[in-house]
Amino acid sequence: MEPKRRRPPGRPPKNPEPQAGIEEQLLEAAARLFMEKGYEQISLEQIATDCQVTKATIYYYYSNKSVLFTQAVVHLLGHAADITGQLLAGPGTLKERLVRIAEGHLSETRPDLMTMLKEAESRLSRDQVEDIRQAEERIHLIMAEAFRDACGRGELKPLSPTFLAYSFSSLLMLGNRTVLMEEYPSVREWAEAIVELFLEGTSL
Repeated sequence: MEPKRRRPPGRPPKNPEPQAGIEEQLLEAAARLFMEKGYEQISLEQIATDCQVTKATIYYYYSNKSVLFTQAVVHLLGHAADITGQLLAGPGTLKERLVRIAEGHLSETRPDLMTMLKEAESRLSRDQVEDIRQAEERIHLIMAEAFRDACGRGELKPLSPTFLAYSFSSLLMLGNRTVLMEEYPSVREWAEAIVELFLEGTSL
């Protein structure tokens, strides 16, 4: 029988392989902190502290801050794309589904992605910027497909689905204007106002 292997003498490793699930936690915490404070104001130390891990744990997954930022934003946009697709494929009229999307977007206070990217862009590589752009574009592609179907059913004017997707996204950005939202008693009513404005110009 082969003798049982013993651990080499000495102290156990200081930085054992991180536990399962920690990468997801890092991405979510980083996305939230970057969204709240911007790229320059957030350090890897702050993200590590928020997740209650060491800075070495972050470096286990990400070589530097720009890599973590890119992956965190791509992760956030991927989640947004999945939710958008689920809501558009869900029950109810087109208006009801769009209101649910708008309500979800308005419920989360976040800066304009373009503004945040502009701040971080000088710190990112061309490939990193492109990765983020592609992740954002996936949301527009999902909406465009839904609007194409709506046009085919006669629910919307026969306009470019891509134009409709970008138009609706632009209206959702109004949610970043606190002064406008204060005019509505609830997020639901604000979402309904945005959708009604969109449909006013696009419905048959």
